[in-house]
Amino acid sequence: MHALQVNGLNKAVGLSLGERLQILRDVNLSVHGGELVAVVGRSGSGKSTLLAMLGLLARPDSGAVYIAGHDTAGLTDSARSHLRSAHIGFVFQNYSLLPHLTAAQNVALPFMQGKRVPAKEIRLRVDEGLASVGLDARRNAYPRQLSGGEQQRVAVARALVRKPRVILADEPTGSLDEATAEDVLDLLIGEARGNGTALVLVTHDVEVAARADRVMRLRDGTLHDSVA
Repeated sequence: MHALQVNGLNKAVGLSLGERLQILRDVNLSVHGGELVAVVGRSGSGKSTLLAMLGLLARPDSGAVYIAGHDTAGLTDSARSHLRSAHIGFVFQNYSLLPHLTAAQNVALPFMQGKRVPAKEIRLRVDEGLASVGLDARRNAYPRQLSGGEQQRVAVARALVRKPRVILADEPTGSLDEATAEDVLDLLIGEARGNGTALVLVTHDVEVAARADRVMRLRDGTLHDSVA
């Protein structure tokens, strides 16, 4: 069973004059646990739209998205939210940390939704997550007190804390300097492979894409095998 599978995905958006712009056209993708797939393409090619569909943040016009074997097509918004919380982790370019929460509290956020987890286990998972990214000593720091690389490490720990089947990363190294970006990428890939988690990474960086098991190019709404 694939951790993530997409069949015949289509998505269009309405324009001001009543026309429809096709963003995704018959997209198909399957990703195994522990596999890294990079999605590349020009700005505006639909990469972020595709990631939103894979992460159940938006619904396609047609087609099927399977997460850990679950067909998501007919699910209510609440059921989609629970499935997303249980099986999907997100890492974004701008970190998306809540500024009024500490590093530890940000990592614990995924436990606010989905299946209830005892407080003791949450604390243990958060401690393990921060230790895995080398920030156990910074657990009480707020985002403003952390460097960009440290904030992204917190974001990686948050994405992994519920041991998801799928991680979706949108330009996760785009706002970091070269050395920090390499460290964060090593961490993200290592954790994903070590946990058998499928990793789909959207990037414009050919060096980042070169680290992937497969590179897919999104062009004119269609997804093709590519070379980095």
